[in-house]
This record gives sequence, C-alpha cells and structure tokens, in this order.
Amino acid sequence: MDAQRGSATVPVVKEVTLRLIRPDERLRWDALMDQQHPLGFKQFAGRGLRYVAEWQGEWLALLGWQTGVFQCRPREQWLGWHKAVQFQRLHLIANNTRFVVLAQGTGVKNLASRVLGLNLRRLSADWQARWGHPLELAETFVDPQKYRGTVYLASNWVKLGLSKGYARSNGKYTDKHGQKKVMWVYELQAGARQRLADPKDRPEWSCRPVEVRYGERELRSLREQLEEVEDSRSCHGKRHGLGVVLALLVLAKLAGKHGGRAAEAYSKTLKQHELRALGCRWNAREREYVTPSDTTFQRVMERTDPTSLERMIQRWTQPLVAQPQALAADGKRIRGANRLTAEGLHWETVTLVEHATGLPLASRSYREEGGEQGALRALLEDVDLRGKVVTLDAGHAGQETQRAIIEQHGGQVLVRIKGNCPQTWATLTELNWGLGAQRSWQEERWQRSRNKHWERRSIEVFTPHPKLLPYPHAKQAYRIQHETCQRLNGPVSISYSYGLTSLSEKAASAQELLALQRGHWQVESANHYRRDVSLGEDRSRIRTGHGPSNSAALNNLALALLLSQRPDDTVPNAQTYYAGNRDEALQLLLNPG
Repeated sequence: MDAQRGSATVPVVKEVTLRLIRPDERLRWDALMDQQHPLGFKQFAGRGLRYVAEWQGEWLALLGWQTGVFQCRPREQWLGWHKAVQFQRLHLIANNTRFVVLAQGTGVKNLASRVLGLNLRRLSADWQARWGHPLELAETFVDPQKYRGTVYLASNWVKLGLSKGYARSNGKYTDKHGQKKVMWVYELQAGARQRLADPKDRPEWSCRPVEVRYGERELRSLREQLEEVEDSRSCHGKRHGLGVVLALLVLAKLAGKHGGRAAEAYSKTLKQHELRALGCRWNAREREYVTPSDTTFQRVMERTDPTSLERMIQRWTQPLVAQPQALAADGKRIRGANRLTAEGLHWETVTLVEHATGLPLASRSYREEGGEQGALRALLEDVDLRGKVVTLDAGHAGQETQRAIIEQHGGQVLVRIKGNCPQTWATLTELNWGLGAQRSWQEERWQRSRNKHWERRSIEVFTPHPKLLPYPHAKQAYRIQHETCQRLNGPVSISYSYGLTSLSEKAASAQELLALQRGHWQVESANHYRRDVSLGEDRSRIRTGHGPSNSAALNNLALALLLSQRPDDTVPNAQTYYAGNRDEALQLLLNPG
C-alpha cells in the first residue's frame, strides 16, 4: 500500500527498483547528474555504468561507476599488493564516482541505503555482461567537510583513510588543493582483499577487447543517421528538424561555408528539389520548401549535446576505413573560441586519426584542465582496437591510457617520452645508445619536415629489461636522431627524441617504428592544420553554449567526407569541386554508407 503525505503519494522504499539506463536515456541521465550533483558531470574516464533508481516509473536517484582510481595510498596499503600486481588488476575495481538523490526522492527514509544495496548486489554481474570481466572491489571518496559517509557505513563499507588532497592536472595528480577525502571500499566478492593481493592470476579476470560491428543501422545514409542526434532545443517555436539543420551545416562546410550566416546564405541557393530531398519544411502558404535562418543554425550549434553528435559521427565514420593498422591520437585547443571567452575557460577536442589517409575516425570534446586523457579513454570505448597500433604524444605517457589500450582493448601502443616523465626520461637519456642499441636504421634521403626544414632521421632500438622502466608492457625502447638544416648542404643541427612501444621485435622492425613515429604527425598535418586553416576553426567566433565543440565535430565529419571521397585533392580544391557540383555533395549525404 502506498504511503500518503497530504494529498501526494509518497514512494515506498521497499518498492524502489534499480536498473541500468537504456541508451536513449543517456543524455537525460548525464544532464540530471550534471545539474544536481555538487561536482557536476561531463563523462566517464574509460569504462563505466549508469544506474537509475525508480518507483512507478519516476526517477528517484542516480548512480555512476567507472574504473577505479589509478593509485591511492590508503587502498594500496590496505590491500598490500605488489606494484606489478596492482597495475594488472586495477580493472577489477570500480569507483562510485557519482551518487545523487533527486528532488523526487528527498525525504524518502532509507532510500540511499536501499539503492546502494541493490546496486552492490548486481554491480559485478552487470560489469561482466558489459565489459567481459567481473569486479572484486568497489571504492568511493567522501569529502569529510561536507558529508559523513553514513550511507556507506550503513552498507558495511570499510573506511581506509584520507587521500593526499591532490587534484588531477594534465592527466596527473599534481595540483594540491588541500581538500583531503576519505576513501571507503567494499568487497563485492567474499575474500576479494586476499585474492587481489595474491600473485596468482585468474582466467576470469582477463579483459574482453571492444568489438565494434556494423549492421543495417550503420549502412543508412548520413542524412538518416543525423536524425539520431538528441535534439535539446525547446519544443516551442521549433520549425525545422535537427537532422535537416545539421545536414545543411555539413553541406555548407563541404562547399567551404562556415558559420550560421554562411550556412543560411548557402541554403538559399539550393533548389526546391534539393530542399525536398534533404527533408526541409514545406510552407503551405508560400507553397515552397523553406530553409532555416541563421539564428536557427546558431541555436542548434549552441544547444545540441556534443557527446550525442560525436558518437553519431563516430558510428558513421569508422566503416570508411576498412582495416586501419595505425591510429594517432592527440588533443587540440579550439583557439578561436578561447580567445573570446573568460579567463580559465577553454574548449578542446581529442581526435583519433588514421595514419595512412589522415581520416578522423572519432573525436571527443572536453573543457576541464587535464581532461584529455579521460576524453581519449572515453572515445576508445567505442573503437575496435584489436590488432591496431595507437601512437601517442608525450601528453599520454602516463600508464592509465596505455594500459586501457593494451589490456582492455587488445591494441598496441607507441608513445613518445619527454620531460613530463622525468624518471623514464632520465633512464632513456642515460643509456649507452651508441654501443648498447641492438638494432638501428637510417633514412638515406633528406625529406621536408613539418616545419618546412630538411630532415633526415635514424633510429636505434633495444629491448629493455623488465625492471628498467616503470612500464610493464614496454617491449622496445628507441631513440631517434634528427638531422635538420634550413637548406641542403647547409649547416646541420642534431637533436634526439625518445619513446617506448608495446610492439615486440618480431612485430615491428626499427624501420617500421620510425615510420610509425612519423605517421603520428598525421594528426597535426592532416587534421589539426586542415581544421584550423581550410575549415577556419581558429578564425571562428562561435563561443557560446556547445557551439565550439559541435563546430569541431562537424569539421571532423566534413574532413572525413572530403578525404574519403577525394583523397588525391587538397581540402580547398575538394571544397571548390563540391561547391560547383552540388548534386554530388548531396549524394554524399543521401546515399547509404
């Protein structure tokens, strides 16, 4: 029987149920968590699960879980595990990174304990079904200045101790804010503490690499798939569908027109049969198909959820490259928008680019400092990396991203090492490369480098001892010597760069490692430069709402179209071609992929 409070029906705590959200509820969950949780919410850093507690269809509470924190001294001391074992088993720990009781659930006695208990009983099984391996331990952090952690204490969690009070910055916990938090843990399986510390591994703990399959949904036209993007606009006065507006923005970008006003002007040049094919609105009074105004284009750019748009573009783009062997990942700051915003705020994207073609396969936006690594791990969750090599710059030299690629996704890594990893950098620079290198290779001819200088490179490679470097998956270390000069036969300067790779000697020779390192700069030359110059990203004045992120996502989509259809053309030439051959540009949007 329902309890009564005045004339309103009050939820009965024993009737509250918990479930995973459905895919179509993700945007609603993210928005509510961002609005009602004190820390807000952007995205999970890597693997995660979203739960909702409901009663009679009404949402009462939200919970979010992601992979456990990379390191925390109270947890490591409590478990007593060796560092090598720790790195191999972090994926068996989940962190309750978000938990909020919504307004509808406030005042319901014991609701938080009921919801947390339901969640803990099913968490490991749900993780097994989604990610292919069980969980052994749950953890969370509580700010003692604001909360006492009563709900965790009531659920038999173990209080371990205080964190050091460091915030994440540029992928590392280096900014000390002094707000120490209490760490709590809960054994999801009996004896989990002993098993995690035991050196003996278990077959059921192995990760299942992400497998991406494409069916009829992904074979539909780009115009149809644009309809799947979540429309966040108000229903009041909405005259044009979101898919139509996005399609017109993409079509304008293919012709070299960027921004709301340029898209409106370009749309007005389209003929009636072209507007009909795109699904534009029919005006019964004027008896013609009409196009959106510049303010409609601007509202769509500002209000559309970038995550929904980026995931749709990623589903459509990945089948364009049949068997990519090497992918480059790097972040880019959207400087045009950042010059016009308040100090401390910025927009950035991280993009995954195919080496051979420069085609962007996926991207994610982020706005917090140090968010590039988390955005990349979130991006990789929807990419099939089995048998592929991901090249990273020094900003991703930390172990979290590398371990995710190798252990969770079945890929390989090649990463450049710089001074931001001082211990590893010192070890590599102090090696006796001239005599100690096991393999070497040198380019015979001078080539033009990215900065228009002449360059010739040579590489030295050796297999490091497992205890020499703090990277358990490092199979080879390398040093590249760069000989550069302003003009041929001129004075030559020499510099060195260092790196590590999980590829074994049999999997990649010295020459192939050199090619992979050079191929990584496709993300700069084929993506960042083209977005900045050919697509005007750095000149764009869009800066409000989600406008900068959505503009960057559409630029990546336009690049994917141009590079896949006209790979031998420069981007400006391809834009000129599609501006004069509009029927072919329309077919790119209307024909199935």
